[in-house]
Amino acid sequence: MLKAQMLKLFFAGIISLALSTGAFAISLGKANLVSSPGETLRIEVPIELAADEQNLLSTLSASIPPSSEYERLGISSKILDFNAQVMVYRSKDERLMVLVETVKPVPITDDIFVDLLLTLNWSSGSITRIFTFVNGSIPKFLVEPGQTLSSIASQMDSDRPEFTLDQKMMALYQANPDAFAGGNINRLLAGSELLIPKPETVQAINSKEAQKFVESAAQQWSEKKTNSASVEVSADEAVNPANRLKIGSSGDADADTKRITEEIVAQEKILEQTNARVVELEKNIADLKKLLDQSQGISEVVEVKKSGFNVKASVLGLIALVLLTALLIWFFMSQSRKNSLPSPQARDYPYESEQTESIPPVHHKTEHAHHEHHHEGMSDKAKALFGSINLDLPVAKPTTSDLTPDELRVRLNLARAYITIEDFSAAKKSLEEIVRIGASIDPEIVVEAKGMLVEISNSSS
Repeated sequence: MLKAQMLKLFFAGIISLALSTGAFAISLGKANLVSSPGETLRIEVPIELAADEQNLLSTLSASIPPSSEYERLGISSKILDFNAQVMVYRSKDERLMVLVETVKPVPITDDIFVDLLLTLNWSSGSITRIFTFVNGSIPKFLVEPGQTLSSIASQMDSDRPEFTLDQKMMALYQANPDAFAGGNINRLLAGSELLIPKPETVQAINSKEAQKFVESAAQQWSEKKTNSASVEVSADEAVNPANRLKIGSSGDADADTKRITEEIVAQEKILEQTNARVVELEKNIADLKKLLDQSQGISEVVEVKKSGFNVKASVLGLIALVLLTALLIWFFMSQSRKNSLPSPQARDYPYESEQTESIPPVHHKTEHAHHEHHHEGMSDKAKALFGSINLDLPVAKPTTSDLTPDELRVRLNLARAYITIEDFSAAKKSLEEIVRIGASIDPEIVVEAKGMLVEISNSSS
């Protein structure tokens, strides 16, 4: 379709040269479409005039030829339906321009190309040019995985029942030859952008030629599949009447052939997608293993921190116990000192009055004796106190850090991944470890692990 449009523009240029008269003293430059799709059409065309031809300015005039001239040249005259007006004026930058503007807005339709036939006249000659503009965007269709050419063609021109499916398929193929692998209509590439042909293009295709084209492509595809894979039929299937070959009309056979071919292509694409999912699943398993290793490393760090905390707690407890023991010793020593002092009623005053001269030495000896008696009594009590206190402190045993429920859930998910890729031995080993250590962490995870072990044993048996 685009190639035909390029050829059309090429021949339009040749026709423009043929329609030109005079010595080409004046020419028309490149046209510029300044309006948006759906608005009134506004086109500006610069006039190129030599310096020695300035005297022709007063004789310049522009016009649009009638529809008969459009028909003679084989171009569309639909711009005339919107009452196109033309004038010569000078722009703000002092450039001489031809302005073409329609009174009515040009709607966006399937035919997005607009042809303009413009004639510029002056006193000694004239020139006619053909311009083609794109009013809108070229409709495209993005091919998704699993879609076939027939399914896309069936959505085209639903309001034109006179078009056959083969005609639309052939038109799509001709407009997008690069979207088919190996040039076969049954190998449509996913992700391709298809240009949707105009109804006129579909109508120009002969229905019989389109049918032969589709049948030939289907036959080539079937032969290729037959050569690449052998089909085996069992004896039961050969005897079963339900599987006997039924002869129908050629139209039904062609439809069945196309349907089977499309189903084969769809199955191949599904297989490719499944393989991609398997690769993605293997990548997820590797990521899970990395996460599990990281979680184990974090557990070791937490265990070391907890062990350090336990050592600090033990040291603080030992210091507190020593301080408490010192306080108890001081208390008992104070009590012993109070008990060892003699009471006032027990003193022998007559003896002291008779021996006044020897009181100081006797008193000194008595006080010394009291001190010795006090030390001896305090030593015995201290020995009794230290004998009743057990200074053998319990040694802090290193605590083992159990797994958290989240880490146990990660191991359960890893076991599920092993089951998905049918690595039952690794899955069974991981599940047995969860059952062994997970009873005190999360009983629900243990129940799931036991159920998965039962499934593995049933599948293996």
